[in-house]
Amino acid sequence: MLDLSRLFDESLYINKNPDVAEALARGVFESGFQHFLTFGQNEGREFSPFFDNLYYLQQNPDVAEAVAAGTFTAIEHFVNFGQFEGRDPIVEFFTDFYLEAYPDVASVVATGAMTAYQHFRDFGLSEGREPGFGFDRPFYLANNPDVAAVVNAGQLSAIEHYLRFGKAEGRLGTPTLNLNAATELGLLSTVEINSIVSDRNPLQLYRFTLENPSDFNLELGGLSADADVTLLRDINENGEIDIEEIIDLSNNEGTTPEVLSRGLTAGTYFIAIERFEGNANYTLLMSAAPRLDIPPDNVGNTLSQSFDLDAALRGPLSNQGRIPINAVLASEGFNQPQLLSDFNPSDIYSFTIIAPTRFLLNLDQLSGDADVAIAGDRNEDGIISYDEIIISSENEGTQPEEIFIPKLSLGEYYILVEPFEGETTYNLTVETAPIQFPLSEALEVGTLNPTPRTLTGTLFEANLADTYRFNLTTPSDIQINLEGLSAATEVYLIQDVNNNGIVEGGEILSSAPGPEKLLSSLFTTGGYSSDAETLSVVGLPAGTYYVGVNQFEGETNYSLSLSGTSTTGRFNSLFGYGLVNASAAVARALGEPALAPVPALTSTATRNNTRDMNLINAPAVWNRGFTGEGVIVAVLDDGVDWKHPDLADNIWVNSNEIPNNGMDDDGNGFIDDVRGWDFVDGINNPSGGPGDSHGTHVAGTVAAGRNGVDIVTGENRLEMNGVAYNATIMPVRVLGESKSNPDENFDPVAAGIYYAVENGARVIQMSLGRNPGAPPSLQTQEALAFARERGVVAVIASGNERDTYGATQPGDPAFNARNNLAIAIGAVNPANQLATFSNPAGPSPLNFIVAPGVDVLSTYPNQNYEFEEGTSMAAPHISGVVALMLQANPNLTPAQVEQILIETAQPEGITLALA
Repeated sequence: MLDLSRLFDESLYINKNPDVAEALARGVFESGFQHFLTFGQNEGREFSPFFDNLYYLQQNPDVAEAVAAGTFTAIEHFVNFGQFEGRDPIVEFFTDFYLEAYPDVASVVATGAMTAYQHFRDFGLSEGREPGFGFDRPFYLANNPDVAAVVNAGQLSAIEHYLRFGKAEGRLGTPTLNLNAATELGLLSTVEINSIVSDRNPLQLYRFTLENPSDFNLELGGLSADADVTLLRDINENGEIDIEEIIDLSNNEGTTPEVLSRGLTAGTYFIAIERFEGNANYTLLMSAAPRLDIPPDNVGNTLSQSFDLDAALRGPLSNQGRIPINAVLASEGFNQPQLLSDFNPSDIYSFTIIAPTRFLLNLDQLSGDADVAIAGDRNEDGIISYDEIIISSENEGTQPEEIFIPKLSLGEYYILVEPFEGETTYNLTVETAPIQFPLSEALEVGTLNPTPRTLTGTLFEANLADTYRFNLTTPSDIQINLEGLSAATEVYLIQDVNNNGIVEGGEILSSAPGPEKLLSSLFTTGGYSSDAETLSVVGLPAGTYYVGVNQFEGETNYSLSLSGTSTTGRFNSLFGYGLVNASAAVARALGEPALAPVPALTSTATRNNTRDMNLINAPAVWNRGFTGEGVIVAVLDDGVDWKHPDLADNIWVNSNEIPNNGMDDDGNGFIDDVRGWDFVDGINNPSGGPGDSHGTHVAGTVAAGRNGVDIVTGENRLEMNGVAYNATIMPVRVLGESKSNPDENFDPVAAGIYYAVENGARVIQMSLGRNPGAPPSLQTQEALAFARERGVVAVIASGNERDTYGATQPGDPAFNARNNLAIAIGAVNPANQLATFSNPAGPSPLNFIVAPGVDVLSTYPNQNYEFEEGTSMAAPHISGVVALMLQANPNLTPAQVEQILIETAQPEGITLALA
């Protein structure tokens, strides 16, 4: 086996350690190796380019703990144990990749004759075998002819040069997308380019400019091997391409020409030509024909160019009442109506809310199909991602679109109007009304007790709201009843978290009627009900709170009663049973009192997700040897980039299906479903289309590989891994715009659930949901019941509408947790504060826990990584924990999994966050 003497590099050790060189010169030691054995290994000194002491300890906290206790050194552990256990000693080597890529090696390793890393060190280097995703040998040699000469002379291998010298010299081990290096084509008219993408240059980038809206045509032909083309635009001008900035792409198989044909607005664009396999000669033909007949874009289709409604209205939108937006545009001298098309792919309006506001939007007089959404740029990156859309309306054809938000909190927002297909004109109207909360005028009620305290009042034009203040001395279950109404009236439970006398985002804890009831009443009767309202909140912590009674429409008298009793259970209406505890859950699954504690996970990378892993106590589970191996987690989302280096090894493969033979080999009803299925477009590629990144991010949190630092660019190091980093991801695409316009009665989510269950998934991960107030999907509910009967656990994000929409419970389908068909997941931030957007658990106990969902780092398509937030990011943490539990005890039923999770969750220490 690979021993220490064969790894040790005498010359490197002496060069790296001048004190050792001096001691050798004085005859204190016979060799550097003698010093290393005596002192160096205990001091953690660098001794070989093929072993990274720091990396090994960071990736293996159990080893780090043993090293700290003096049991052995890092290299001793690797030589005696780690190499046999498949632990990776450097960032660039991936044991699983190496064994999967080279079956001959895997067969030898299986006999015990040698380890994977021993083969790589002794044979793979000289044979030119690839170590993993972190190093591209052909690219490195092609771009460094001096290195190629040395390698060809047999003096050392490419990876050895990179590890010894290349990293320090700033040489790239893998290709990168550098916009500044794009070939400038200038103002595009017609251009023909003949070139090649090869080992040396696998990615070529061209930049061109359009002075006017233009008809754009591209053909990538004359291909000698497979290459793909992508149209890009750096919308937020940050020098990088985000997933939302992929405008279009063509990725036909083999040498079939790639074609793009569409209208484009004026601006600067990039074309990326990327080798898929082999060295591909190509001819790139591009042309742009100006369309001078296209009217000017007065509204803007990027956030930075959005039409500022506050400026046009001379004040924040929240104080304006009913606003015909087309009239506002006309007052600014802009032509009406606005036309949406390829040449104007979206109209974006910006506005500000300075107080909690009732918000109504209508989009009508459509000449074609258009959709509308309300969004907020939470991460301030200049683009709107999937999880930043608060609510949308997507009716078919020319039907009007309507959005109603009972409580839109303080903040900056955007209205996005986009054509679904073709072109259309539109008329846009917005209506706002501030919600009144006079906290400074609150009437003191005192401490609540089981005996109801009754108060009466009247709401009219000069008195739109009354406010009451009460105290709780212990955690309590409270009951608020509002009766005797003659007009629709709202009641709110408020906590002034920062004591500034202003109701801010996240400080409205609950309200009645909730948005679900308001919308249902509006849709069914065309108006709002004056029925009595009730608020029930369980487990409210001790503190000071406010009750607001607010006029919704019309004058009314009211009778308000308040009561509170000490809480006896663990459930809380805001965050359910608390923060998931992976260590406690797995211990319970094993029937043990607890797992051995381990030191907190650390990382040298500037961007990492160790904080979230520590918050849920995952390292203790890994230390015990549970990593999710053998457990299939189906990710039902907008697709998964199954080629991502951190996901590729963990993607489910349907072994009963022969790839690309056009047949349903396993008879499951799906042709060539080798890596899952796309139920949106009915195809066997579940990776999604341009702009689909949500599912890839979710999948990474579940099961991205634990393989060390993923990106090294100067000092900008990045490292992340999934909760169950050896679990298997089954990609199932159920979200996104359909290209095939399926039957409107077809529910892709339900279909995805059936597919996942019937193909072996043990966990179904669903970070998705319907708009608040939308009728629940009975098909999805039936599918969840089917999964439950078959022993499959469903984990569903609760939704992100608490601060913007006033949600009082999980959305659909997470609401099915109430029927014991799933477990619903809310989100906390790194400080263990309930995120302002996180939909609460609701008034009655149900399967509900929380997990990290703010600033979550995970995988993104095209080998990228990004931070995102939302309950969508929290849910996959739980799916990962469930995978760990099922590996520890495969016999657990869904009911047992849920019971363990809620019984071991930690409610202690969770507080409220402010927007």
